[in-house]
Amino acid sequence: HVHMLPYATFVGANLVLHREGPRRAIPALHEAARLARRHGVQRTELTSAAMVCAMEVSVGVAQLSSCLDAVALAREAVDRRIEGYALQSVAVVLVEAGRLDEATRVFGDAVGVCEAGGYRQEAARALRGQGVALLLQARFEDARRALQRAVALVEPQSPWWQVGVALVALTAAVEGQPERALSLLPDEDPLSIGIGNAVRRMCGEPVPPPDPKYGDDWVVRALARIEARPSTTLHVAPDGAGFQIPGGPPVALHAHPVLMRLLAALAEAGEPLDAASLVQVGWPDATLVGDSGVKRVHSAVWKLRRMGLEGHLRTTPRGYVLGR
Repeated sequence: HVHMLPYATFVGANLVLHREGPRRAIPALHEAARLARRHGVQRTELTSAAMVCAMEVSVGVAQLSSCLDAVALAREAVDRRIEGYALQSVAVVLVEAGRLDEATRVFGDAVGVCEAGGYRQEAARALRGQGVALLLQARFEDARRALQRAVALVEPQSPWWQVGVALVALTAAVEGQPERALSLLPDEDPLSIGIGNAVRRMCGEPVPPPDPKYGDDWVVRALARIEARPSTTLHVAPDGAGFQIPGGPPVALHAHPVLMRLLAALAEAGEPLDAASLVQVGWPDATLVGDSGVKRVHSAVWKLRRMGLEGHLRTTPRGYVLGR
C-alpha cells in the first residue's frame, strides 16, 4: 500500500494547516507532492503542488516559477479547477511584485477557466482578487464591475458573498463616498471583518487594527497598501456626492444637493463652465431675477472651496473649472 503514503501525508498536512496555520503546513505539503511524484500519484501531486503555492502566497513567500509549474501540472491533467486555483496564485505573486496589469489579466484568465469548468465559487474568488488588483491601480469602475460579478456568482448571505459585498463597500470608500460605503457593509463575519474594518477606518470611524488571521493574508496586505497610499489626484464621486483631495479625508456632499449637482457637472465637463450654465445645473426649476443666479453660483463655489476644493476649483476667463 505504498501508493497510499502520498495521500496520507497530504491528509496530515491538511490537519497541520487547520491546527497550526499555513507556515507549519508548507513543509508537509512539499513532502506530499514529492512522494506523489515519486509514486506516480498524479492527483495528489497536483493538489499538493497547488496548495503549496496557495499557502506560500498566503504568507508572502511564493515564487512565480513554482506557481507556474502548478499551472502546467493542472493543464497536463486537464483539471480546470486546480488550474484556476493555481492561476490565482500566479496573479497574487504578480500583485505583490507590483506587476498589477499582468496580475489583472491572469486573474481574468482564472475566471475564464473556472467558469468554463462550472466552478462558480472559484470564479468568484478570482473576481475578488481581480477587483483588489484593480483597486490598487485606482481603476474604480472596473473594480466595482469585477466585484459585483463576484457577488452575483455566490449564494446570497453566504460568507463569500459577504466578502464580495465588503469589497464593493471598500471601492466606495476609496472613491470618497463614506456614507455609501458604510451603508453597503454586510453584517460582520469572520471572513469579511478585516475588510469591513478597513472601510470604517477609511471613513473616519475608530476601529481596531487589522487582524491578519481573518481572510486571505495577501488581501490584508493589499488593504494596508490601499489605506496607506497617498492620493495624488482629486477623486470626485460620479454623482458629485463626495470628493477627496490628495492627502485629505473623504468629504461627503449628500446633505448639499445643489453642491452635488454643481460638482458633478464640473467634474464631467473637464473644461470651464460659465455662471449661466451652472445656474441651469444647480437650480433648474427656480425662477431667478437679475443677477441672483450668478450670486448663488458665487456662493456655492465659495462653499465648495471652503470644504476643501481651494486650489482645485479655479476661476478662468471662460468660467469655473475643476482641476485634478
